[in-house]
Amino acid sequence: MLAHTLIAGDTGSGKSWTENKIVRRLIEEKADLILIDPKKLELEEYKPRAIIYADDNSSISMAIRAAYSKMQARIMETKEKGLKEYTGNPLYIVIDEMLPITMNKDFKKDGTLYYIEQIAILGRAARVFLIICTQKATRKSIPDMVKTCFYNRICLRQFDKRDYRYVLDESVDPLVSLYGECYVRTAGQDAIKIKSDDVVDVLFK
Repeated sequence: MLAHTLIAGDTGSGKSWTENKIVRRLIEEKADLILIDPKKLELEEYKPRAIIYADDNSSISMAIRAAYSKMQARIMETKEKGLKEYTGNPLYIVIDEMLPITMNKDFKKDGTLYYIEQIAILGRAARVFLIICTQKATRKSIPDMVKTCFYNRICLRQFDKRDYRYVLDESVDPLVSLYGECYVRTAGQDAIKIKSDDVVDVLFK
């Protein structure tokens, strides 16, 4: 089962292609999906398959709040059953680009960023997971508290070698090719360089 996952890469590095491969695999596995699409482009084709599709500020805020509420309901159900982990279908909140959310003051005021942080921290036991994509993985786009919770980190080509370190929490050699390869790090493991074609196999093994 795919856990919290970060996908970071500069424009043209294959970030959207990687994201789409993961979403298609989740659809094949009949996972529940909430799709957050600030650019209104990348995730629209999957709209019929989503529980919620959001592409503007109002609908994004409501979608994240709904995801948080679903997580809380699952936690309560699990507790009432005397279990440690929710046994139903996993729910994935796919955020195509995080920066427009973290840089929007309204999302901070209305609690949207707080709910994302809480899902990152508490979601695992409820089988509620984040898949967050961003062109620039910095503290401005991915708060430290959220980044710490990513079980999987996919780092495609970055503009600056320091960006690799922020994503992976370790130093690696910068990728030479514009696209076609990436680094993948899963919890407790060092980052490995693989072909982008193999990302899904590595994450879902």
